[in-house]
Amino acid sequence: MVEGLRALITQSTFANIGGSEVQAFELAQYLQSQKCTVTLYAWSAGWPMRDLIQKAGIDLVVAQDSRAQELLASEFDFVWVQHEVMPASLLRSFADDEVSPVVVFSHMSPYKEVHIERPYTYDLENAVADLVVCNSRGTQDSLRDLLPENDRIALYPNPVPLEFTNARSRTSWKLHRILMVSNHPPEELENAIRILRTQGYVVDTLSDALGGDSPAITSADKLAEYDCVITIGKTVQYCLVQGVPVFVYDRFGGPGYLNENNYEIAKYYNFSGRNHDDSFSLGEAMRNANVNRLSSEDIASLLISGYDEAVEFQMQNREAFTGDYSIAPVFDVIFDKASKRLHSKELGCAYLEYVIATQQMVSDYVSAHQRMVDARRAFYSQDILLYSCNDASKNFTQRVVTLYGSGLRPTNAVEYEAHNVRAVRVDFGELPCKIQDISVISHANSDEDLIPCKYSTNAVLIQDGEYVFPYGDPQISVETESGEGLLPSFTLKATVKPLSQQNASELGMRHLNDLAKQVQDLKTELESIKNSRWWKLRGRIIKDK
Repeated sequence: MVEGLRALITQSTFANIGGSEVQAFELAQYLQSQKCTVTLYAWSAGWPMRDLIQKAGIDLVVAQDSRAQELLASEFDFVWVQHEVMPASLLRSFADDEVSPVVVFSHMSPYKEVHIERPYTYDLENAVADLVVCNSRGTQDSLRDLLPENDRIALYPNPVPLEFTNARSRTSWKLHRILMVSNHPPEELENAIRILRTQGYVVDTLSDALGGDSPAITSADKLAEYDCVITIGKTVQYCLVQGVPVFVYDRFGGPGYLNENNYEIAKYYNFSGRNHDDSFSLGEAMRNANVNRLSSEDIASLLISGYDEAVEFQMQNREAFTGDYSIAPVFDVIFDKASKRLHSKELGCAYLEYVIATQQMVSDYVSAHQRMVDARRAFYSQDILLYSCNDASKNFTQRVVTLYGSGLRPTNAVEYEAHNVRAVRVDFGELPCKIQDISVISHANSDEDLIPCKYSTNAVLIQDGEYVFPYGDPQISVETESGEGLLPSFTLKATVKPLSQQNASELGMRHLNDLAKQVQDLKTELESIKNSRWWKLRGRIIKDK
């Protein structure tokens, strides 16, 4: 029984909505529904995944938090490890705690190039794991030579939350509304969608379907609005369990609608669209994708002509799919199997220090790599800092620094509780950015008690309510309207966007024109000064000296 477990789930980062992030998050939600106490741990976290976790009421600890040192073996009954991420405090405590938690390591990619999904730390999983799970047979086969004790490997096939199990089955025999869920749709798929739209079909992307600016995870309610879904990966399992016909196609090509002939091989490759031996190499898989592609016309035609057969396949197999992919039966089997293999996890001193050093090295590399390849992700992984001071000059030389808990996001509402200070400075990270829609709302018990507040910034460029910080270090200082007295509680609202994501030409021209006008005004003023009587008099005095 998993009810009431104290669980720790680890992952390299919680920022983007990706496969491993979603698996960890959905497992946390399931355990939470089983009255378990759940803690998520990662090397770093950021928007939007951090927001989803906080909204779900799940405890999140990142490596920089002081609480990371409190993650001890004695505090948990169960530890789920992704990307081989293990807090140093947990590793060290294995030697001190008499009872060790059940430990399961998870792997979600067969590719040699995806280093973080491999068992990259020598002998760690053999020493610590009670069970190692893989998301598909393909991933499992890719790891056999790296994990000598093969009887400790099991399948955890990307199971889905109970909401999909309990959702109504989509049994429409008429194809009209189609949903495409993809982070990287190939050109032929996008063209096929245009063809379908010209023929009167409604085809939505996930962002269109969900609406709003914030990314979100696909929901059962949203899938129920469509007659079929074009996708790969985890969304395939959502559809299979809910009974929605699914057309498997994306950057690796794909078999189209799942049926009796292609289901098993599609499952082996984790419904990625691949169906050729690729030696567990991402490069080779991309080359093989050219063999697996369909024309735009064929995609559009197959979506229409194969729909009835796809509906029948889903209706006949939904019960079996529910048993295979619903998180409750799948996880319970995994936990039971791991519990029966529970073993001592005491690590030798030298080996322990090696593991901890390796963790730090990989953490630094992954963080640097993510900053390079995904500037937006790096930007919204920053923290918000609050500086306060009691100094009358409000220069913040005497200050108290507070890490604001929610972290940076596109739309921010920083709440500050009064602490007898004269001014507060809010730093939205350290990177170049544009800030707009700034407002300061004072808190009070009544209108009579309201103390108006004002703000100032260190922006280099200001125009039409936009504040541009091309050199980074964005600061917004808040004080009372009069500049005197102590600050009340307030909420500072601001939209913060990375400068690298802005339209450079538009942003540059607008502010360049403004700067050009300012320069011209200064030149005109200078000419006026030079022609003035006092300037000429000054020139004679200097000459006489």
